[in-house]
Amino acid sequence: MKKKSGFKPTKKSLGISKSIAKKLHLDFNEEEVDYLAKNLQKIYYDEIIEKLQLNIPKTNFEHGSIRKINAKVTPNKHGSGDIYFDDQLEFWLFNMSFINTLASFKEVGKKDLLKVLSSTLDIFRTPHLFEFERELMLPLEDEYADVLSFSHDLNKAMSVFVICHEIAHLTSNHLTDKKLTWHEKEFEADSIGFDYFKKVIMHPDKSKYISLQSMFLCAPIIFFNYLSIEERYSTKTRGSIPNRETHPNPLERAKRMANYFKATSNDHDINVLNVLLGGIDNLLELLSLSKNTKP
Repeated sequence: MKKKSGFKPTKKSLGISKSIAKKLHLDFNEEEVDYLAKNLQKIYYDEIIEKLQLNIPKTNFEHGSIRKINAKVTPNKHGSGDIYFDDQLEFWLFNMSFINTLASFKEVGKKDLLKVLSSTLDIFRTPHLFEFERELMLPLEDEYADVLSFSHDLNKAMSVFVICHEIAHLTSNHLTDKKLTWHEKEFEADSIGFDYFKKVIMHPDKSKYISLQSMFLCAPIIFFNYLSIEERYSTKTRGSIPNRETHPNPLERAKRMANYFKATSNDHDINVLNVLLGGIDNLLELLSLSKNTKP
C-alpha cells in the first residue's frame, strides 16, 4: 500500500518525549516510540479489525498527511472502499484533548489557555501552523505533565472511534447505497461505529495498544463537541458557514452519542463526561461563545 508522507519524529521531539516519560516515571524505548509515531493509526486499525473479527475484503487502510484534518472513506477499483486517516487529525485531537483536560482539572491562566486554544483551532483551517503550535504547547506540557496520560488516553479513544466510524461506513455499504441521504449515513455510521468502539474498548484482551478504561467511552461525545467549537470559532473569526451537505451538526451528533453512552454507563463514567463538558464550557467562555454542551 502506498503511504502518503506523514510526520516523522525528530531528535528534538524524541528528546521531549523522553523527558515527559521521565517525569511520569515511565519506561522510554526510542525505537518503539519512533515506530509508533510512524505507524500508530495502522496499528489501531489492525487491532480493531482483530478484536471485532471483521472481514472487509479488498480494503486498504492508509494514513499519512496531506495537511487536511480529516478521515474519510473513498471508493476503490475493487468495488469496495479504502479508509484514509490524516495524521494531522491525531495531532489536532491530542492538542484539543490536552487543553480540554487542563480546563477540566487544572487552574491554568486564562491568557495562556486562550493562546494555545486559539492557535489549535486556527490549525484546523491552516494546517501548516502545526510546527508553530508544537512549540507553543511545550511549556504547558512540561508544567502539567501529570495530566498527559489522561489526555493521551482521551485522544487515543477519539482516534479509535473515528476509525470505527469509517469502518461502519464500509460495513454498511454507504459508498454504494442510493436510498439513504448522507446525513442518514453519518448518523448510522455514528451508531454502528459506537457499537464497534464499545466492543473494542471493553474487549478483555488489554495486552495491546488499545487498552482503555470504560470512562473513555465518552470520547465520541467530546470529539463532536470539539468539531462544534471549531465550526463556531471559524464562523466568528472568519465568517465561515458550516457545510451541511454531507455532515450533520456536530452537536446533534454529540447528543445522540450521549444517549448511547448513558444507556449503559455507570455513575463514575457519566461524571467524567460531565467534568469534561464543564471544561469545554470553560473553553467556550474563553472564546466568548455560548455554552450549549449539555447533551
